[in-house]
Amino acid sequence: MANFYAHWNRYIATTFFLLIFLKHSLSQPVLSLTPVITGLSAPMQVVNAGDGTNRIFIVQRGGTILGYDQSMNLLGTFLDISTDVSTDGERGLLSMAFINR
Repeated sequence: MANFYAHWNRYIATTFFLLIFLKHSLSQPVLSLTPVITGLSAPMQVVNAGDGTNRIFIVQRGGTILGYDQSMNLLGTFLDISTDVSTDGERGLLSMAFINR
């Protein structure tokens, strides 16, 4: 009978350990987001200039590309082709690319 209780206690301890371990290993990470740029209109893509200045450019579906410095300060409108872009349906300015030489 003592052997039964030893096995039973080992079984309970192992089950308890596995439940605690699985609870921590299967739990989802907690994420928090902090907005750094606001006031965008349908942003589609964020692109780094790739020229060492750490500037980023945000493509907006309506046809404008805004430039920001590394501190996320607006540098201005890099390109505005909004009069030539249609945003009907799935249309619009969707992306851009820089050619690094």
